[in-house]
Amino acid sequence: ASFRSGGTTPRSQAELRDYLRESMSNLIASEQKEITINGDLFDSFSVEPAEVIKTYEILAKWLGDTGSTLNLIQGNHDWNPRGDKTSSFHLLAFFLQNRFFSQVQVFDEGFDRITSGVYCIPHMPNQAAFDAEIKIAQDFDTEGESRFLTLHCNYKNGHTEYSDHSLNLSSEQVEQLMLAGWTLIIGHE
Repeated sequence: ASFRSGGTTPRSQAELRDYLRESMSNLIASEQKEITINGDLFDSFSVEPAEVIKTYEILAKWLGDTGSTLNLIQGNHDWNPRGDKTSSFHLLAFFLQNRFFSQVQVFDEGFDRITSGVYCIPHMPNQAAFDAEIKIAQDFDTEGESRFLTLHCNYKNGHTEYSDHSLNLSSEQVEQLMLAGWTLIIGHE
């Protein structure tokens, strides 16, 4: 007898992971310049080490073949409020940065520039910290360059309004960011 959880079996879960990894590999194979992963590369804080290794192999091959840049933005599954454990995301990032140095950038501390005209706000420890970073972005002058802002959050989600695990962007914040000239790219949802 097989164990079932949420309509899946261990075998179907493994098949789905294999399919998603293969899809990612096929997707990045055509990109020769730069890739940005906007949080939650893994769907939990800690995954099986084999998943980290397989993902490392895909990304390392791409980085080695292309000499391109990989930008990794922290999502809510990549962060722990206690800060006493290392996420699978940060473990993967450590190994990639150790081998590929400046080709791999990790964004996990607040409003930051990814590349010309592209900025990000990763998952923050709580809604107040996220709101403070949004305010920095609203007031930031990019001196005439195009303005894209990647975020890892929900948009107008009443279920996460008071949850620090899954941050929320309000319609008022979106309006203010757009008035400031930002084009928003929202991951997580």
